[in-house]
Amino acid sequence: MDSSELLHVFLTATAGVLGACVGSFLNVVIYRLPRTDCQVHKPNRSFCPNCKKQIPWYLNIPIIAWILLGAKCHNCKKPISWRYPAIEALTAVMFVWIWSHFGGVDTWPTAIAYWILIAIFISATFIDLEHMIIPNVLTLGGAAVGIVACALVPTLMGDFAGRPFHAVGWSIFGALVGYGILWAVISMGKVLFGKRSIEFEGQQSWILSEHEGEDNPILEIGEDEKISWGDIFFRDSDRLRFSAGEITLYHKDSSERETLSYESLVFCFDHFFIDDARYGIETVSKLEGKAGSVVMSREAMGFGDAKFEACIGAFLGWKAVPFSLFAGSILGCVVWLLGKCLGKDVSKQLPFGPYLAVGALIWLFAGEEIVHWYLTLARS
Repeated sequence: MDSSELLHVFLTATAGVLGACVGSFLNVVIYRLPRTDCQVHKPNRSFCPNCKKQIPWYLNIPIIAWILLGAKCHNCKKPISWRYPAIEALTAVMFVWIWSHFGGVDTWPTAIAYWILIAIFISATFIDLEHMIIPNVLTLGGAAVGIVACALVPTLMGDFAGRPFHAVGWSIFGALVGYGILWAVISMGKVLFGKRSIEFEGQQSWILSEHEGEDNPILEIGEDEKISWGDIFFRDSDRLRFSAGEITLYHKDSSERETLSYESLVFCFDHFFIDDARYGIETVSKLEGKAGSVVMSREAMGFGDAKFEACIGAFLGWKAVPFSLFAGSILGCVVWLLGKCLGKDVSKQLPFGPYLAVGALIWLFAGEEIVHWYLTLARS
């Protein structure tokens, strides 16, 4: 084995080790970012989600520590989810795959840019799967990072070596196309699908509160439904209606809270009516209650997906936008049909972010070849 082959093996192995370490950090991001009781950088050290005891570095070695500990916390002996080593292994594999396709002595900046994109994709995917949201720091922040990456590595946008301003222009255009297409799809979906009405068996609990990193409050209905306030009130005429329940108001100007029964509770974007009494949203810090039924504008998908598509367009260009949307839609339909055939409950809302991420990855590694093959087949 000559020196160039040895260097290739060394750099590939380094990419894998680095990917596993980054995956360990992504576990922190995925756990902490959607939560309000901790921050990504505070506390500084990783801790057990069960006993909250900080984990020393020698018990936090990616993948290896999980195996040696027998998938249990060293302190409280509670099981450690398989998700942690799986994300570390997935990130390591993706880092190696990207390095094998785009890395090299002269092209390492391209590999680093795509490593950052992969980190965003993995974080967004697992947060969306668990919480049905993609935080703005990953979507809008990711789009900003993509634009900066194109300024530093103009070849991300194609044959723009030495022309960073051109590459940045196309990156911004890709972000605008990504957001614009999904914005149009979501807008049309709200017009076509109308309203969604849910009748509960007995009383269902709900809560409206602010979440760190989100521009709008989040409405949680039961354990499964989480919707951004901005997604409910897309148009001025949109309304959210609860019936036959009670509501607790947490007032901002005092520590008092007030519980009222209602027959009709109607929300607009910035105010609400309890029967005939009007209240301003800005006067309360949190609302929670119970209801017998709810009527809201039906969602096609959340605007977090539109922001996520902007991130994809900023990194991969405008051509990746329709491809990832089309491929993600097909993948989503396939998963839905498989769930249906296997007798799984597929009635609840499915997160679309993971499918967009997979569609974007297909474009990254083989998108142009697939499009060329399809056009050739269509012509013949």
